[in-house]
Amino acid sequence: MKKIISIFMTLILVFGFAACKTRKVDLAEVQKHEGTLLEIHCIPSGEMTLEEFESSQYTSTVSYSGYANIPNPINPASLKMSDEDFLTIYNFCLDCYETNKYADYKEDACDGTQYSFTYIDENGTRHLLYSGYIYGCEELTNILNTVGNYSID
Repeated sequence: MKKIISIFMTLILVFGFAACKTRKVDLAEVQKHEGTLLEIHCIPSGEMTLEEFESSQYTSTVSYSGYANIPNPINPASLKMSDEDFLTIYNFCLDCYETNKYADYKEDACDGTQYSFTYIDENGTRHLLYSGYIYGCEELTNILNTVGNYSID
């Protein structure tokens, strides 16, 4: 019986450490990659004209080089993100992709704004992380706000 308990405790420690692993990221190496890391597509919902719909949908992007771009017809420039914000976005993408975190997440609403979060890996393969409303999801709202902080007014 002691041997079974010992094995069980060892498994708990091994799996506990594996679950708590911290991702070591070489920021300079990650930022050498070309292209887009994350796309956040904003899709307005509810009653509106086609013109209103077309003018209020947009796609924000974060590049592997660490730049955030939120479309602005007056100033199309991108802003360099802080290393901390970039790593937050990068880790969010990898964690959600690896765990399929939002596969079963859904919110019911009939108007407002829906968002789709798409991770583009280093090979250019697109992975939809989530699509829908985010009113009740703090993590998705925080990611949206982190990218939104780099908006050029």
